[in-house]
Amino acid sequence: MDAFPHQLQTPLELDYLVNTLRSPNPSLTVQNVLGYLYNYLPYVKHEHNLRIVLASFLNNPVCFGAELPSFVDNYLIIEVFKLITEKKLKVSQPTLPVKAFYRVLEKELHNFALFDPLKNSWKVLPIIAGISLANTCRDQLLPSFIEHRWFFSDFDSSMRSLFAKSFQTSMLGTAHIDIVNLSLISLALIYKPSGTLQDYLGLADSKLVIRKLTNLLYGPSGGAQIYGFFAHCSPNDKNIEQLLTRNVLQHPTVKHLNRLSFLLEKLFQDLDYSPESHDLVCESVALILVFDRKINYFTESQEFFNKGTQNLKDGDMFAQQYWFLMKSILFSQVLIFQGMISRFLSLKKRGLLSQFFSSKKHSSRFECQYREICSTMLHCLYYLNFILMAIGQGGFDGYNFIYYVALEIVLQNNSPKRFEYFSRLLIGNYEVNLHPQTLNCSYVARCKVLFVLGLWENYLQQSHVKDKEFLEYLYATTFDIVKDPYLQDDDLCEAGHSVMLSYFSGMENSRENMQKVLQYFELLIGQFPQRLSAYQLSVAVETLGKKIMAHSMSYDNSLYKNTIDEFLSFVYNKCFDTVPGQSIENPKVVLFNSAQPISEIEASSTMSQLKDDSGTTNIIDDNKGEKPRDAAYIDVFSTARNDPTENFGIRETPNTSREGIIMAFMNVVPYLPMSVFIHWLNKIWRLIMSSNKEEQNFLIGKLWKCLSENLDLNRCEIAYKWWYETLRAAELNLGHQPALFKL
Repeated sequence: MDAFPHQLQTPLELDYLVNTLRSPNPSLTVQNVLGYLYNYLPYVKHEHNLRIVLASFLNNPVCFGAELPSFVDNYLIIEVFKLITEKKLKVSQPTLPVKAFYRVLEKELHNFALFDPLKNSWKVLPIIAGISLANTCRDQLLPSFIEHRWFFSDFDSSMRSLFAKSFQTSMLGTAHIDIVNLSLISLALIYKPSGTLQDYLGLADSKLVIRKLTNLLYGPSGGAQIYGFFAHCSPNDKNIEQLLTRNVLQHPTVKHLNRLSFLLEKLFQDLDYSPESHDLVCESVALILVFDRKINYFTESQEFFNKGTQNLKDGDMFAQQYWFLMKSILFSQVLIFQGMISRFLSLKKRGLLSQFFSSKKHSSRFECQYREICSTMLHCLYYLNFILMAIGQGGFDGYNFIYYVALEIVLQNNSPKRFEYFSRLLIGNYEVNLHPQTLNCSYVARCKVLFVLGLWENYLQQSHVKDKEFLEYLYATTFDIVKDPYLQDDDLCEAGHSVMLSYFSGMENSRENMQKVLQYFELLIGQFPQRLSAYQLSVAVETLGKKIMAHSMSYDNSLYKNTIDEFLSFVYNKCFDTVPGQSIENPKVVLFNSAQPISEIEASSTMSQLKDDSGTTNIIDDNKGEKPRDAAYIDVFSTARNDPTENFGIRETPNTSREGIIMAFMNVVPYLPMSVFIHWLNKIWRLIMSSNKEEQNFLIGKLWKCLSENLDLNRCEIAYKWWYETLRAAELNLGHQPALFKL
């Protein structure tokens, strides 16, 4: 009995197969043809039979006839030849030896392609790609270096050479779109990062390849448009997982989105610097922007998806598949944008950096190109921010690189009011309705607002020239967001506060701005402790106090001597009016989240490095293009994030509103002018003494911590004298708690 029941070994069976391949009936499909091959080729015993079947397949009118199937159907050739090759590697004798099998494939493919290159070249590409995908399995099953490696090294080299020649012929301008798409997918699958892309492109027009590949991914008929399929599905369908896997995740473009995007990234990196190339980059990123706008509006229109992923259940396959597709799209575009930005930042690889930056004319044109392209990139990221927030604030290296570098380029080359107008459009009525009820119901809209707040925070920190009219708009819009009691999104509220603190850190001291400070402080007190934690309140009060006390402004005919006196008196009165004993329901430490993707910064300015060292620094590898590190806040909560049982059981977080507000007041002590230092220490002491006994014990310890750890030498000397001589702390045993002594 035959040991291989699947094989077709009799002449009649072989004749039937060959006849079917060469003269198929009208009902035969691509899947039928490939099914025949899969059931025959791995088990063939004779080289002659393999040649006949392979030649018959290459001339098969179903796959390669005048009426071409879509590239989605013909993509199965890649998958099936991968399976055929892997099956052959696992099948033992008495079938055709492995080396003989590979030799026949190599010879037949070469002969077929060379016989009529214009007609036949594209047909061998998916076959070579499928065979190459089986190389991992081949290397595992045939580890013998002497017996196999030399042979397969020559085979692989021969296949790469044939693929390159065939690909270049297939990319001629007259090629059918399905042929081009199948060729591009084959290239994406066979190309390895360790290789040189130009070896495959040869004389083929790389600009044409970029244009075709971008359309394959994000054009009007691109594979990423498959997201619309979700609108025609019901989440309650019992077969929803299989339906989405078959029609969405197994779509060739979606399945290999990462590889296709990586290929596009490399193409953009290697693109020349001609005006035509600049136009192509602008055209590509504009096409992606159209796609991103559509997918953003689609998600917002679908109630099922416009809730985000916070409450996503493990068994909800419908939503999980959608968000998986969204994340794949975001990762894809990050790769593509990396290639675009790297093209600019890696000019030194082509010896052009000094040329551009030594000529004002070239520099001006080049920086203008930077600004326009990066502005459109930021627009794309704005529409995709709902995906980033689903992944989790903090982003990832690739995203952070393009976000911060693009934003820095835009801000450093900002023409008057250009960025300001751009960001106002992103949060205007045409894009976002800022009414709290609308924001509460729309996850996508909230993500848009978050993105704009991040842009504004960076603008406040990075822009050297700020538009006063825009600053007023920024302040008013952000203040309206953070003060709205009906807004339910805590992340959005925190991001707004982060922008407000950046605003006050960079403001000019004036009577008008002083009223803004007091108004904002009033808001902070109103939101503590229900919305803001004690730590957040302390950070905010310190930011305000540090700014005001850095540049005092005197008053004439006023109740207060200057802005410092007015601010401190205002804070003091708020502390004094806070009733002792009002407990905080949730006293845990909650930090302020930055409005930007990263809350903590680990790299300095990318463009500044580019200017400082244009010859040796590898900006791509050494710098993630993140925003500069902000100055650290004084932390009176230094042990509050540890386990509460540590530090001998000493309480580190405030339990009452009065404790929290007075602690925040203590954060400005290190910035008090020397002339009023003792005066305000006495007033803070009165606040402590007017608290209840438990609050007194806690606040005395915190005051001692502030005086002993956070002051400069001059203030420290005055504070110690006040502590030990005026208060007689040693006699009264004030603040002498082991965990708090750090002299």
